[in-house]
This record gives sequence, C-alpha cells and structure tokens, in this order.
Amino acid sequence: MNELTDGGYEMLRAAVNAARQFHCQSVKILKDRLLLAFPGREVEINEAIQFWAESVRQRHPNGVSAN
Repeated sequence: MNELTDGGYEMLRAAVNAARQFHCQSVKILKDRLLLAFPGREVEINEAIQFWAESVRQRHPNGVSAN
C-alpha cells in the first residue's frame, strides 16, 4: 500500500469523520461532501479515498457486506 502525503492523511481523517458523521452511503456522496468542505483539494481527497479503498480491499479480499 502506498504511503499518504500529509495532505492525503488530513483528507483521510476528514473522510472517515465525514462518513461517520453524515452516514455517507457511497463514495460519490462522501467525495462530494469533502469537495464542499475542502474546495481545491480534489487531488488529496482522491488520494485519501484510494488509500482507504485499498486498505479495505487488503483486509477484506472477498468484499464486505452492505449491512
């Protein structure tokens, strides 16, 4: 797994907090919320979401349930 930049780490923390706080049900909803809160930081947001997704894939190679 790739390492995050400082900005990517900041966005990962923001993404996890936003997903919990706003019960985001999709990556698109989460990304849209982050873009509203952090305009101009799409590269770091994408980095954070990609990192998070890769982490989930490694921990759950057979996928996770939607429940």
